[in-house]
Formats: sequence, C-alpha cells, structure tokens
Amino acid sequence: MMQVRTLITLALLGPATVPAQTWSVFPQSGASGSVFMTGSPGGLLVHGLGAAFEYDGAAWNAIPTPAPSRRTLAMAFDSIRQRTVLFGGVGVAGGLHGDTWEWDGASWTHVAVAGPSARAGAAMCFHSQLQVAVLFGGATSTGFSNETWVFDGVTWQRRFGAAPSIRADAAMAFDRVRNAVVLFGGGVPGVPNGALNDTWEWNGSQWTRRSAAGPSPRLQARLAWDPHSDRVLMFGGWDGASASAGWFDDALSWNGTDWTPRNFAMRPSARGFHGMAHNPLTDEIVVVAGSNASSFDLTDAWVYPGRIAADATPYGGGCGGLSLVSTAAPIMGQAAISEVRRPVPFAAAFMAIGFDRNLWGTEPLPFALAGFGMPGCTLYHDASLILFGPCPVTAPGVATHTFPIPVIPAISGLEFYLQSWVPDPAANAGGLITSNALALTIGNF
Repeated sequence: MMQVRTLITLALLGPATVPAQTWSVFPQSGASGSVFMTGSPGGLLVHGLGAAFEYDGAAWNAIPTPAPSRRTLAMAFDSIRQRTVLFGGVGVAGGLHGDTWEWDGASWTHVAVAGPSARAGAAMCFHSQLQVAVLFGGATSTGFSNETWVFDGVTWQRRFGAAPSIRADAAMAFDRVRNAVVLFGGGVPGVPNGALNDTWEWNGSQWTRRSAAGPSPRLQARLAWDPHSDRVLMFGGWDGASASAGWFDDALSWNGTDWTPRNFAMRPSARGFHGMAHNPLTDEIVVVAGSNASSFDLTDAWVYPGRIAADATPYGGGCGGLSLVSTAAPIMGQAAISEVRRPVPFAAAFMAIGFDRNLWGTEPLPFALAGFGMPGCTLYHDASLILFGPCPVTAPGVATHTFPIPVIPAISGLEFYLQSWVPDPAANAGGLITSNALALTIGNF
C-alpha cells in the first residue's frame, strides 16, 4: 500500500514542480567531425575518419579501425550476437567500399561475403525481432540507391518491393514497441537543397509511407530508440543549403503517426553528421561530435536523460530526541530509504511527504507547533501527503521507511521532503513528537 501511495504522490503532486527534461554534458569520446555511432559489446562505439572509440560505461577507449580508413559508412549493433556490424563507406582518398566488418569487443573481423554494391551514406539499424541488420539506400558508383538489404551474420539478402525513393544520408532506427524500422529524410539531387522530409516504416516485409509532413527537410540527422518514452527520437541534421546555415538543434519523437517536438531545457547545439545512439548498458541516449556552422570538427558529447545526482540532505531539528536519517538516496529504479531514530524504543512511526518547504498553505515555514501542544516541535514542509500506514519498526528505537522511485525521466531532478512523527502521549499535550526533515532530490545516479 505504501508503494501505491508513493507512486500516486509522485505522479499527481510532482508534475507542478518537476524540472524540464534536459541533456547534460558527457565525457568526450576523442572523435571529431563527421562520425557514426551505434551500440557495441562494450556499450557504445563511435567511428570517425581513421579513429574509433568504445565507451564501457565509465570511459572512452581507443580501438582499431577496419582498414582502409573510411567515412560515411554504415553501422548497426547486433544485440543478439553481440557484434557491431560495419558496411562500406568512402575512403580517405576516395573510392567506395562494399566490405562487411564485425567488432566483437576485442577485434575487427572482415566478413568475406557477397552483399550490397559498394556505397557510402547508407542508413543502417538492427531489427531485433527479425534478428537482422537492415541497410537502406546510399550513394553507389552508378547513382543513388533505394535498395533494402538484411544481414543475419552469415549472408546478405536483398528484399524487394515498394520502397522509399532513392537517397543517401537518411536517418534510421528500430522502434522496439511497434517492431518497425523508421526512416526519415535524407538527401538526393533534384529536390530543393537536396533534402527530404518524408517518413517511412519497414515491417520486415514491406515499406509504408507513414507521413508526408513533419520536421523540416534534412539530411545527416540521427535517430535513436528512446526507452524512456518508448518512441524513436530524432536530433539535429542539415538542410543541405549552406555550410553557414541550415543546421538544426531540434529534437522530435515519432509515435508511429506524428512527430512531436521535445522541448528540452538544455540540449546539444545545432549540428549534423554527428553520432547518436542508445547505450544498452545505461539506457541513455548519447550524442557525440558532428559539424555545424561554427566548426566542421565538433568534439563535445551529450547524454539524455541529463545526469542528475540523487541527494538526501537533512535540515532542521527534531523534538523529543527524534531524528530522521537517509540511508539510501532517491535513485530512479531504486528505493530511497530513511530511518526514524530515537534513543528509546517506540511503537510506531509515521511519515509525511511534502513538495514545498517555504509555505504550509499561507503560513511560512518552518512553522512552530507549540500552539498545537507540541512545544519545541516544528513543521518543515507542507505535508502534501501523510502516509497513515506506519513505518516498520526494524529495531528498538528504529523504524525504516522505504520509498520506491519509479523510472520516469520527467521526475529526474524533482525535490521533495520527508518528516517523521511518532505518537508519545507522555511527551507533550499534543501527544506527538516530530523529527528533522530531509530534502531529497531524485537522480539517475
């Protein structure tokens, strides 16, 4: 019952005071400029021109790259076989590649298998239901392509049927809820600035055009799966018009029908040609490097949801020897744990939850409770909800309050307050004593 009340409190009382969703700065990978990024056995893998780095959850580490060096390649992470699959690209000195490589967390292996023709700028993602990497389009030696290919780790197979128009540099990701590959935009000669803004989905057998309208036309945007909203998230891109303009810093979610703008309080600067991927180890989306009007060689990195440290800070004082101590801060997906302590045993302890430490109704806080027959006792928050079920007494003079924190990105950074009270008819005329308070901030680490 206490867990139900906890969820109701956070869901109903919290939204008025929760901070806006945000990105935060992430450790730089070492890559710069135009890069491609996907998941890897170690967490994340970013591949730039002649350099590659893998993130293991704590730090980026330089790894080898397939020879020869290349750019505008395609990559996807096969989460079933735990392999990062890389295909094609264009060499430093020019020349298209049509080779397939796999990274197993220790080394690259050239997979000698026939497949798509040599190309650059193809879009690629992993279809976890079919357990295949899906590749679409790209620029070949004979022009732009609209071919669809799948790779199961052994062979490439071309899939035929109606498809999006020819293009390169499209954004593509897999929607894990609807089991569909989502493709947006890209570039092709013959349209204004060469940029497209159509949205397509592939269900494993055929492509369907889902929306003719949506975000502004662009190429070199990036899509990634957002597990916190159960939607595909797009960020950035370039409209193809000019290197000094037309770079996007907007973020939008696709729900299968519409694109919805995401209004982040803080986010990466406008850019295209960046790396963006979901980190399967931490359930975060990371953006690295890219290019924009100010620099073709951006090196910064960002993470969503923004990293906010959980915190539990005591304030005020108790009466009757009662104190409230945090033993576990409120991290999403875990439990905030606090202990009610008193030098002498007590039969029951109760908890009040608040979201305002400045006003109790119209009364300023802290509020002295002497007028209620409780001299020396003080109310420290607005007591939005009083949990009438007592906290379990776990030892003489100790009761434990466990407060489960749901995984809801919108509440990251939310501050709330706890204060306990214990019935004691002998302590004062009011028959109650109160503890100090705790100011808690919900974090994701």
